[in-house]
Amino acid sequence: MSTSTSDFLKKLATPLAMALFMVIAVSGTMLFFHVGEGLVKELHEWLGIAFVTAAILHVYRNWLLFKKYFQKRLLWAILTLTIIVTLAFVAPAGLLGQRNGIRLIVDAVSTAPLQQIAPVLGTSYEDMRARFAKQGIVIDNPAISLREIAYHSKRELPEVLTIAIP
Repeated sequence: MSTSTSDFLKKLATPLAMALFMVIAVSGTMLFFHVGEGLVKELHEWLGIAFVTAAILHVYRNWLLFKKYFQKRLLWAILTLTIIVTLAFVAPAGLLGQRNGIRLIVDAVSTAPLQQIAPVLGTSYEDMRARFAKQGIVIDNPAISLREIAYHSKRELPEVLTIAIP
């Protein structure tokens, strides 16, 4: 690595990784608690990619120190635990070809026509339509889905689901 590249990475890699970590941590927490999802989701995804790049630069710049970490049992224990937890979340949905049961229900309810899901949710289409009207959302098509309502009203799906359920 040339001196100018080394100096550049020394000045940039760690501060950039730290700054991006802070934004990713805040936006990730907001996403977890469903606060401002529409505002931060894309930011979180794109800056997440930038964070990965900054982290790679940081590791590259500090490779000799990282080599020492790879010799420690604690690192391998934490990595192993992290992989196990990750697989516990990902395996049912991705690796095994199955989908989360709750997600299947939400997808079915959010894509079905209102006139069909209203009785399932313990209400009528007319009552659901009135609840939406109170929130400033006009519904004139009983075949529209909650997902379509969210899209057209520029609201998040969880908010629309909350309105729909009596």
